[in-house]
Amino acid sequence: NAGARLGGAVGFKMTDLQKLKDLKSADGQVTLLDFLVDYLHKKNPSLPDFARGLSLLPQASATSLDEVSAWLQEARKELRLLEGQLRIAGRPGGLSPGDAFVDVMGPFHS
Repeated sequence: NAGARLGGAVGFKMTDLQKLKDLKSADGQVTLLDFLVDYLHKKNPSLPDFARGLSLLPQASATSLDEVSAWLQEARKELRLLEGQLRIAGRPGGLSPGDAFVDVMGPFHS
């Protein structure tokens, strides 16, 4: 990606991840994916389960950029609505006594 906008960024093609399970050791007992999972787990046991995340690859690769963009646009819209509701709720008389709306929803905005 040297000629790309983010030239020099380290990365790989998502389709290459599938190949990790196809590459096997000389004795055929261990795949490169198995090796990488064991290595990563030993180096950082707090990492999420890498192999479990790979099971989501087919679904993720089927999602289009347009779908993700539309979802983000909708999420921004909903956050703007929440911001307005929090602003109204923060005004004197904006909430009924004992209403926990700001306490519950406030953390989703900040």
